[in-house]
Amino acid sequence: MNILFLGPSCSTIEDHLLAHGHAIVRTEDKISVGFLEAHRFDFCISYRYKKIIKKPEIEWFGRGIINLHISMLPFNRGSDPNFWSYIEDTPRGVTIHLLDEGLDTGDILLQQTVDIDIWNDTLKTSYEKLSHAIETLFISNAERLLNMSIKSTKQKGAGSFHLSTDKSALIFLLHEQMWDTPVSQLIEAGKRLRDVPPEYGGIKNHTIIC
Repeated sequence: MNILFLGPSCSTIEDHLLAHGHAIVRTEDKISVGFLEAHRFDFCISYRYKKIIKKPEIEWFGRGIINLHISMLPFNRGSDPNFWSYIEDTPRGVTIHLLDEGLDTGDILLQQTVDIDIWNDTLKTSYEKLSHAIETLFISNAERLLNMSIKSTKQKGAGSFHLSTDKSALIFLLHEQMWDTPVSQLIEAGKRLRDVPPEYGGIKNHTIIC
């Protein structure tokens, strides 16, 4: 199968696909229908891809385009899902879903909770756990995903959504330790912020949707 991989290099997934006889073209650039037609791709995997994929490119693949997202959708769609799961105290896990025109709104194919040690994990170690979990989930189900034999389900509930700019008001929480910030500190900060009205520096209402 000729596979388009969108996003930074991921040796775990790429090596698995190559070992099973698939061809891969990887890019982080914006794609077009002309590019897809020139390469005659059979399937597309998006993982940590930063560009918006538009309707013509999505429709070109039909159901053969999926996204790997490190959150328990519908919670924490969009940017920085790991960070927001602590700030807003939402479920933690990973999701593989069909890609549609919305941002992380497509039907769910596979989903798995991930245990985070809230007393010992940091933003970095928890991100690594989530990344390992979603890569393992993909590899364990790769052929079923590529064959499009997994039944999809609609996302249930409103969940939550964040833009990359939403974190800017809270970046001070990471200034001292950045990626090494303990998640316990973020959880405690989230508790305090949820008790403060947005006009006084609390979390904006639109970032928490229950």
